[in-house]
Amino acid sequence: MAVGVIGIGYVGLPLAVAFAQAGRDVVAMAVDRRKIDALREGRSYIEDVPDEQLQAVLGQIEATTRPAARWRAAMPCSSASRRRRPAIASPTWDR
Repeated sequence: MAVGVIGIGYVGLPLAVAFAQAGRDVVAMAVDRRKIDALREGRSYIEDVPDEQLQAVLGQIEATTRPAARWRAAMPCSSASRRRRPAIASPTWDR
């Protein structure tokens, strides 16, 4: 099962990389097109995620601004602040 990460900033990008390193396919969603483009090119914009680490799992991360049908197959996990919107997560990753 794929994991969906909503927001790929300083929390979401490391989370997406960690899921990918654990063998999960990841659908990473953001509204900032620059982050999507950087991610697709294997360029990290987060200091804690080196380019090499991102590039090693790039084939497992699908970055998009419009998750559409692919999102329906993913388990959502939000990295967004609770002040902006509620977080969605599930501790049952292996189901």
